[in-house]
Amino acid sequence: MIEIKELPPEELPDIAWASTTMSTVWHIDVKNPDGAIWLPKPFITVTFPAEGPFYYKKIVYFWDGNKEDWRPLPSETDFKNKTVSARYPLPYGRFIVRDRASVFEGIASWYRWENGNFAAFRHLSKKSKLKVTNISGSARDGKTVTVTVNDYGPEEWTGRLIDLDYYAYRQIGLPRGGVMPVRVEVIK
Repeated sequence: MIEIKELPPEELPDIAWASTTMSTVWHIDVKNPDGAIWLPKPFITVTFPAEGPFYYKKIVYFWDGNKEDWRPLPSETDFKNKTVSARYPLPYGRFIVRDRASVFEGIASWYRWENGNFAAFRHLSKKSKLKVTNISGSARDGKTVTVTVNDYGPEEWTGRLIDLDYYAYRQIGLPRGGVMPVRVEVIK
Protein backbone atom coordinates (compact mmCIF):
# COMPACT_ATOMS: atom_id res chain seq x y z
CA MET A 1 0.00 0.00 0.00
CA ILE A 2 1.37 3.42 -0.91
CA GLU A 3 0.20 6.37 1.13
CA ILE A 4 0.77 9.78 -0.47
CA LYS A 5 -0.33 13.04 1.11
CA GLU A 6 0.36 16.74 0.68
CA LEU A 7 2.01 18.37 3.69
CA PRO A 8 0.98 21.71 5.12
CA PRO A 9 3.84 24.13 5.91
CA GLU A 10 3.68 23.57 9.67
CA GLU A 11 4.69 19.90 9.31
CA LEU A 12 8.20 20.80 8.14
CA PRO A 13 10.84 22.80 9.99
CA ASP A 14 11.04 26.51 9.10
CA ILE A 15 14.45 25.98 7.49
CA ALA A 16 12.84 23.68 4.88
CA TRP A 17 10.68 26.57 3.67
CA ALA A 18 13.41 29.21 3.87
CA SER A 19 15.63 27.71 1.18
CA THR A 20 13.34 28.22 -1.81
CA THR A 21 9.94 28.93 -3.20
CA MET A 22 8.56 25.56 -4.08
CA SER A 23 5.62 23.55 -5.20
CA THR A 24 3.64 21.09 -3.15
CA VAL A 25 5.48 18.97 -0.58
CA TRP A 26 4.50 15.30 -0.74
CA HIS A 27 4.92 12.76 2.05
CA ILE A 28 5.12 9.12 0.99
CA ASP A 29 4.91 5.94 3.10
CA VAL A 30 5.02 2.49 1.52
CA LYS A 31 3.52 -0.17 3.79
CA ASN A 32 2.68 -3.86 3.65
CA PRO A 33 -0.99 -4.79 3.96
CA ASP A 34 -0.37 -5.64 7.65
CA GLY A 35 0.70 -2.04 8.26
CA ALA A 36 4.43 -2.72 8.67
CA ILE A 37 6.85 -0.48 6.79
CA TRP A 38 8.03 -2.14 3.61
CA LEU A 39 11.75 -2.04 2.72
CA PRO A 40 12.30 -1.56 -1.01
CA LYS A 41 14.62 -3.84 -2.95
CA PRO A 42 16.62 -1.74 -3.71
CA PHE A 43 14.67 1.40 -4.79
CA ILE A 44 11.17 2.71 -5.26
CA THR A 45 10.23 5.08 -8.08
CA VAL A 46 8.39 8.23 -7.04
CA THR A 47 6.48 10.18 -9.70
CA PHE A 48 5.02 13.66 -9.36
CA PRO A 49 3.26 16.16 -11.64
CA ALA A 50 5.60 18.69 -13.26
CA GLU A 51 4.02 22.14 -12.94
CA GLY A 52 4.99 25.61 -14.08
CA PRO A 53 7.15 26.44 -17.10
CA PHE A 54 7.63 22.95 -18.49
CA TYR A 55 10.79 23.79 -20.45
CA TYR A 56 12.90 24.11 -17.28
CA LYS A 57 14.49 20.84 -16.16
CA LYS A 58 12.47 19.39 -13.28
CA ILE A 59 14.34 17.81 -10.35
CA VAL A 60 12.84 15.76 -7.50
CA TYR A 61 14.36 16.68 -4.12
CA PHE A 62 14.00 14.86 -0.80
CA TRP A 63 14.22 16.39 2.67
CA ASP A 64 17.39 15.29 4.48
CA GLY A 65 16.70 15.89 8.17
CA ASN A 66 20.35 15.26 9.11
CA LYS A 67 21.67 17.98 6.82
CA GLU A 68 18.51 20.09 7.18
CA ASP A 69 18.34 20.68 3.45
CA TRP A 70 16.60 19.52 0.29
CA ARG A 71 18.83 17.10 -1.67
CA PRO A 72 18.40 16.38 -5.38
CA LEU A 73 17.71 12.95 -6.85
CA PRO A 74 18.57 11.94 -10.43
CA SER A 75 15.27 12.72 -12.16
CA GLU A 76 13.61 11.85 -15.48
CA THR A 77 10.94 13.93 -17.17
CA ASP A 78 7.99 12.38 -19.03
CA PHE A 79 7.03 15.08 -21.54
CA LYS A 80 3.86 13.34 -22.69
CA ASN A 81 2.35 12.96 -19.21
CA LYS A 82 4.01 16.09 -17.75
CA THR A 83 5.49 14.21 -14.80
CA VAL A 84 8.91 13.84 -13.24
CA SER A 85 10.20 10.62 -11.62
CA ALA A 86 13.13 9.64 -9.43
CA ARG A 87 14.35 6.49 -7.72
CA TYR A 88 14.58 6.61 -3.93
CA PRO A 89 16.14 4.03 -1.55
CA LEU A 90 13.77 4.35 1.42
CA PRO A 91 10.10 3.42 1.87
CA TYR A 92 9.18 6.89 3.16
CA GLY A 93 10.19 10.45 2.49
CA ARG A 94 9.23 14.04 1.87
CA PHE A 95 9.65 15.34 -1.64
CA ILE A 96 9.37 18.49 -3.72
CA VAL A 97 9.81 19.24 -7.43
CA ARG A 98 11.96 22.25 -8.36
CA ASP A 99 13.00 23.88 -11.61
CA ARG A 100 16.69 23.98 -12.42
CA ALA A 101 17.00 27.37 -14.15
CA SER A 102 20.28 26.68 -16.00
CA VAL A 103 18.97 23.46 -17.57
CA PHE A 104 16.05 23.21 -19.98
CA GLU A 105 14.24 20.19 -21.42
CA GLY A 106 11.92 20.15 -24.38
CA ILE A 107 11.55 19.48 -28.07
CA ALA A 108 14.19 20.43 -30.66
CA SER A 109 13.60 20.87 -34.37
CA TRP A 110 16.01 21.81 -37.14
CA TYR A 111 16.28 24.53 -39.76
CA ARG A 112 18.58 25.22 -42.70
CA TRP A 113 21.61 27.27 -41.73
CA GLU A 114 25.00 26.69 -43.25
CA ASN A 115 28.50 26.71 -41.78
CA GLY A 116 28.31 25.76 -38.14
CA ASN A 117 26.67 24.63 -34.95
CA PHE A 118 24.03 27.29 -34.42
CA ALA A 119 20.65 27.47 -32.71
CA ALA A 120 17.62 29.68 -32.26
CA PHE A 121 16.73 29.91 -28.56
CA ARG A 122 14.28 32.32 -26.93
CA HIS A 123 15.51 32.11 -23.33
CA LEU A 124 19.08 33.45 -23.74
CA SER A 125 20.82 36.16 -25.71
CA LYS A 126 22.73 35.74 -28.95
CA LYS A 127 26.29 34.37 -28.66
CA SER A 128 25.36 32.21 -25.65
CA LYS A 129 26.97 28.76 -25.73
CA LEU A 130 24.75 25.75 -25.07
CA LYS A 131 25.31 22.02 -24.69
CA VAL A 132 22.41 20.12 -26.30
CA THR A 133 21.89 16.43 -25.45
CA ASN A 134 19.57 13.97 -27.20
CA ILE A 135 17.30 12.39 -24.52
CA SER A 136 15.00 10.51 -26.90
CA GLY A 137 15.80 6.99 -25.73
CA SER A 138 16.79 6.09 -29.31
CA ALA A 139 20.12 4.72 -30.52
CA ARG A 140 21.45 8.32 -30.49
CA ASP A 141 20.37 8.94 -26.88
CA GLY A 142 23.09 10.75 -24.92
CA LYS A 143 24.84 12.28 -27.94
CA THR A 144 25.73 15.94 -27.39
CA VAL A 145 26.65 18.98 -29.46
CA THR A 146 27.78 22.47 -28.45
CA VAL A 147 25.98 25.29 -30.26
CA THR A 148 26.06 29.07 -30.36
CA VAL A 149 22.79 31.01 -30.19
CA ASN A 150 22.52 33.18 -33.32
CA ASP A 151 18.78 33.82 -33.46
CA TYR A 152 15.67 34.18 -31.31
CA GLY A 153 13.08 31.43 -31.48
CA PRO A 154 11.21 29.21 -31.82
CA GLU A 155 7.99 30.98 -30.89
CA GLU A 156 6.37 29.61 -27.74
CA TRP A 157 3.13 28.65 -29.53
CA THR A 158 5.07 26.02 -31.53
CA GLY A 159 5.69 23.94 -28.39
CA ARG A 160 9.38 23.64 -29.28
CA LEU A 161 12.24 24.63 -27.00
CA ILE A 162 15.06 25.11 -29.49
CA ASP A 163 15.72 25.10 -33.24
CA LEU A 164 19.10 23.61 -34.16
CA ASP A 165 20.75 24.18 -37.48
CA TYR A 166 20.82 21.14 -39.76
CA TYR A 167 24.50 20.43 -39.11
CA ALA A 168 24.11 20.43 -35.29
CA TYR A 169 20.85 18.44 -35.38
CA ARG A 170 22.43 15.78 -37.59
CA GLN A 171 25.22 15.24 -35.03
CA ILE A 172 22.78 14.14 -32.32
CA GLY A 173 19.63 13.01 -34.17
CA LEU A 174 18.14 12.02 -37.48
CA PRO A 175 16.80 15.03 -39.43
CA ARG A 176 14.13 12.97 -41.21
CA GLY A 177 12.28 12.66 -37.87
CA GLY A 178 12.00 16.45 -37.67
CA VAL A 179 11.87 16.74 -33.87
CA MET A 180 13.40 15.08 -30.80
CA PRO A 181 13.43 15.59 -27.02
CA VAL A 182 16.60 17.29 -25.78
CA ARG A 183 18.26 18.67 -22.66
CA VAL A 184 19.85 22.11 -23.05
CA GLU A 185 22.52 23.24 -20.58
CA VAL A 186 24.00 26.74 -20.43
CA ILE A 187 27.79 26.73 -20.89
CA LYS A 188 28.27 30.53 -20.97
